[in-house]
Amino acid sequence: MESVGEKLRKAREAKNVSLDQVSRETNISKRYLQALEEEDASQFPGDTYAMGFLRNYAEYLGLNASELITLYKNMRLQEQPVPIEALLEKKRSINPTLLVGGVLLIVIAVGVFFFLRPTEGKKEKQEVASRSPTKVEYREAPLEQPFIEGDEILFPAEIGSVRVVKVGATVELAGNFGRLVMKQGQESLLDLPGSKQLVKVICRALQREGKTSKAFLKFEMVQRTGGPVPSEGSKVGVEVSGSAVPVGSTTESARAQRSRVILESPHSAPFTLEIEFTGYCFFRYRADNGEREEKYFRKGETFKMDIQKEIFLGFSNAGALRGRIQGKEIEFGRPGQVGVGILKWVENHGAGSYRLEFVPLY
Repeated sequence: MESVGEKLRKAREAKNVSLDQVSRETNISKRYLQALEEEDASQFPGDTYAMGFLRNYAEYLGLNASELITLYKNMRLQEQPVPIEALLEKKRSINPTLLVGGVLLIVIAVGVFFFLRPTEGKKEKQEVASRSPTKVEYREAPLEQPFIEGDEILFPAEIGSVRVVKVGATVELAGNFGRLVMKQGQESLLDLPGSKQLVKVICRALQREGKTSKAFLKFEMVQRTGGPVPSEGSKVGVEVSGSAVPVGSTTESARAQRSRVILESPHSAPFTLEIEFTGYCFFRYRADNGEREEKYFRKGETFKMDIQKEIFLGFSNAGALRGRIQGKEIEFGRPGQVGVGILKWVENHGAGSYRLEFVPLY
């Protein structure tokens, strides 16, 4: 029977994709992907993280995630130490006195072992789990580690700090951008007023140790893909796959400089958006002020929707979207680029007509 690592590696090779490409499209670190294929559990902070990454990797490859997680659990159980009783050699005839003495020695030895060594490990674990909130300074390299409630990440002055408000089934962050709630495996962009950079946040996993919950987060500063810096009072906290506020504000003049014209017509009219996905991508949309929807799409899957006026779009891999409206193709960006945009009719006052434009907000 194939192991977890063999199933992952063979499925990836069948798709003809490299670990680097998988890492870009799933936002899972390459070393974690390699550890899953090599079945090296020591690379993960805990089994919860490993199983979270395993589920995302399996879904990306089109494998049965639940089946692989079960295989992983069985593998980890087999790696546990053999009970001491299984190591004791059975004998047909044993002197009762020797038997009682042997049992007493074993009990004493086990008691001393658990009284001394595990207590130290348990104490260390409790100290880690019950540590006080700390402040962590963000430097040039991406910051990736577990966080607890009250922890604070210090960014350059123009961005300020990001505080971990709550950790449980979700993690809640707060800062100059407002508040943001994220689930395990989700990715978001924090848009800070006055900053020329965005902060990308990835919630790798959520784990509970004793009475303390931890969020394994990755923070990375990224350059804007274009557009003006939001002014005071504009909405912030642009997300790719979290919850909260979806887009910032723009002006008509800014849209004219950055937008791409798709169609031109004497009047605005309903239109149909068709998208073919050429790679793995998280996709979010909200059409005509309706309910927000979100879904992971794989290569070969399609999206189609009739829109009356406008649609907000968010995507984790712009190069994986191939859009089309009435035969006109739309490019959303480069491979691996995270973006948010709006597709809507804009009145062209000078010509007395309307233009259907795609405005990349970020």
